[in-house]
Amino acid sequence: MTDDVKPTISGVGAIAGATITVYNNGAIIGTATAAANGTWSLQPENALTEGLHSITATQTVDGNESAQSPALEFEVDITPPVITFAEVSEDNALLTIETEPNVTVIVKDADGNVLKEGQADANGVFEYKPNTPFVKGEILNITAKDKAGNQSDLQTRVGVKEIIAAVDNNIDVKLDATPEKIINSKPSDLDNGGLTVANVGLGPVLGLDVLADVIKNSVQLDVGENQVREVTLHGSAFGVQVVGTMDLYVYKLNETTNEWEQHAVKQNWVVSYLLGGKSEDTSFTLGEGKWMFVMASGEGVQVLTGYKLYFTKDVVLDYNNAESVKGEAHGNMLTDEDPKFGQDELPAGTTLTSVNGQTLNQDEPYRVCRRLFYLS
Repeated sequence: MTDDVKPTISGVGAIAGATITVYNNGAIIGTATAAANGTWSLQPENALTEGLHSITATQTVDGNESAQSPALEFEVDITPPVITFAEVSEDNALLTIETEPNVTVIVKDADGNVLKEGQADANGVFEYKPNTPFVKGEILNITAKDKAGNQSDLQTRVGVKEIIAAVDNNIDVKLDATPEKIINSKPSDLDNGGLTVANVGLGPVLGLDVLADVIKNSVQLDVGENQVREVTLHGSAFGVQVVGTMDLYVYKLNETTNEWEQHAVKQNWVVSYLLGGKSEDTSFTLGEGKWMFVMASGEGVQVLTGYKLYFTKDVVLDYNNAESVKGEAHGNMLTDEDPKFGQDELPAGTTLTSVNGQTLNQDEPYRVCRRLFYLS
């Protein structure tokens, strides 16, 4: 018996130089030339089919073909034996395997150590009783091998009826990050001022007719990628000869259109009486981009007035160098359903036995954690 579908067929005792014709079940499968010592061999060009084969040969010298030789009979077997059943008894003391009759059965542990090797009986049954009972959850690797060398493998776990590969779970996890905090110890370096501009044209998008004047009398701040900037400031006005108010406008540059778009307006931010006035401290949280602060005349102010913006806080929260990132999601990994991978189809009583190759003790609670990404 062999699992080789193109076995090498050879012979001896032929006449040197004779043409050897090889037959399989009466059909020619190839020819060879005998060597000076009478030996010859050939390998069939076409694969032999699975089953019984009868090989004979003739030799031809000077056109005369001899009678066929006695037959060489063998079987080609390329089908591995099937392991139809493998289960450990409830007391974990006996492993019973059912496969094909008379095949060799090998039982190994998870590390590849052979625990038992033997032959299945005429009914294909093989039993193994260890000196001490198996441990619940222990992995057993079983191999069944026939005489042709074909083999099949099966893995079973003690105390588990069937091993099922669960589908992946695609979940959204909300992450809380603690960014690096960069504190400007001298926020007053940002202080700047100028003359209040007329609020005509200070709409949702800065008009070209006032843009140059606004930029000249403004404070501009940059916020980098994956950063947040927290600033606190107040404004003051001076040189006012009448009672009036001034408004604070906050703009952000649209990088696509290259236009300054209005994001906030603090009306009547500074109330001035005669010679001047001051606003309360006001805080802003700025996202990534380029920002601009400018004061404009409000109610009662009919003339250009001097102003200044004073910064009392300037902190950059840098998420590129987060000090920590954490988050968690809760759910049942076996029964949860998601739009990408769907839901596991599991028989009643299924339990989780391992995660990423780590065996779980069924008698202990577990919290499964996984790092989603690395920061660099």
